[in-house]
Amino acid sequence: MSFLKDFLQGGEEGIFRMCNRIVELAIKANAEAAKLDKDITKIHEIEENSDKVVFEIANLITSGGIAPNLIDDMLALIDKEDGIVDAIYNFSREYARYSLKDAKAEAKVKEAIVKMNAFADKALQLLHKMQSSDSIIEVKKLRSEIELIEEQGDEVKDALFDYAYAQEKDFKDFYHTFEIAHLLDDVLDNCEDSADMYLTILSSLIS
Repeated sequence: MSFLKDFLQGGEEGIFRMCNRIVELAIKANAEAAKLDKDITKIHEIEENSDKVVFEIANLITSGGIAPNLIDDMLALIDKEDGIVDAIYNFSREYARYSLKDAKAEAKVKEAIVKMNAFADKALQLLHKMQSSDSIIEVKKLRSEIELIEEQGDEVKDALFDYAYAQEKDFKDFYHTFEIAHLLDDVLDNCEDSADMYLTILSSLIS
């Protein structure tokens, strides 16, 4: 982040670096979610830790640790990053609470989960690299790569929606499949939103 040193005070740079702690927690939560374990205790613990980090950063931001013109955008950034962890937890909780009655349908959902989880891991790794980069050109490139991953995720989500509507399921099965698709998409949406907000902040700093 050396290219920001001319634009940030010491405290501000520290706060920017702290934001990546949330992304690191999201990476850990996503790795736990990949196990498809019905016990989501570890993911819940990570989600609670993310809330603590967000609270800590928000206090630093609002207590004068950052320039007034950056406050709203910085608060929005950590909210979006925390939203990634929340979405992973929410998906995992939905997956853990119910199993589809039809084995083929359950396999279809698991296939979508594996694909979306892999997309999320790629997007999170790019977001982490983005927030550690010392090049605005690289930041923009990484942001574009995250956008492409989110679009690939949309295709998986839409296919799962189509599958849910096409099958003759009872309401619980339909709702569960629909929720899984929606919550998986939330993970990638929040990754893209976080990347957009980070780029917005950098652009306002160097313009």
